[in-house]
Amino acid sequence: MSRWVCVPTNYWCCITLPAPFEGSVDSAWLKSALKANKQSAPDVAAIAMQYIAGAPMIFDDDLQIAGDASYGPLKNGEREEGSDFNDYLGIEWIYPEQVDHPEKRQRHCLDCSGFIRIVWGYRRHLPGSNSPITVPLCLKPQRVPSCDTAPRL
Repeated sequence: MSRWVCVPTNYWCCITLPAPFEGSVDSAWLKSALKANKQSAPDVAAIAMQYIAGAPMIFDDDLQIAGDASYGPLKNGEREEGSDFNDYLGIEWIYPEQVDHPEKRQRHCLDCSGFIRIVWGYRRHLPGSNSPITVPLCLKPQRVPSCDTAPRL
């Protein structure tokens, strides 16, 4: 990345578990996270703020990977849903069953699922897909209320 974004705030968010943690720790992930912290890599909250109104553009080589994002292009005076991470980036994405070509009118737009997928998937590379690429974007975005279909934590 060629540019950092400072997000000043007076609030601190602390997430705690309802009981002591008794699970196993993924040592490889923890080692990677500590290395990222030492390198001052932006955390997920900082990355998410790189898409708010007025956010400066951030490039990875010639590809704009962050900056002010609209919810979607205007259609009949309203923002249209369907802008995924690859539409924002202007790149094609290869899924196991198909290739998703970017829609030009959705360039630099992200709807709610596109926003989550660019932050957690494209930018933070969560594991979970059976793809050689570690971005878990093999699941197709849904255009239905997520609260009705999402797995419960």
